[in-house]
Amino acid sequence: MSVVLWRKWDEYDPEKEFLGWALGVARLEVLKHMSDIKRRREIIDADAIKAVEARTLEVAEDVGDRMVALRDCLMKLPQHQRSLVERCYAGVERIKDIADALELTSNSLYSRLKRIREVLHECIDRKMAAEESQIP
Repeated sequence: MSVVLWRKWDEYDPEKEFLGWALGVARLEVLKHMSDIKRRREIIDADAIKAVEARTLEVAEDVGDRMVALRDCLMKLPQHQRSLVERCYAGVERIKDIADALELTSNSLYSRLKRIREVLHECIDRKMAAEESQIP
């Protein structure tokens, strides 16, 4: 599902709640799949569908928690790193153009982004672990 969300990222409106958008995309993908299955005359067990729905809700809750943690972790980055992340992932400019503007090679820019993503990943993992340890 995350691959589908990445493919549809351009359609996401940052003014709206990410979780609602992600669940909507997931719902449409399931409906599309169900339509494909009906055309092939395959039968899906109702219990299997319920299990998928339950798992989707669990994953959605985790994604929502991770998005909140990501926002907090982004705010902890130094301003120049946060600006770089926002610029590179806004989807407005090509990486090559950003690299040229910063007088870097594309590979060098990708390396910087990789290091920033690793820092964000560690920060998110720490936040999630801290939250889990507070659950009674």
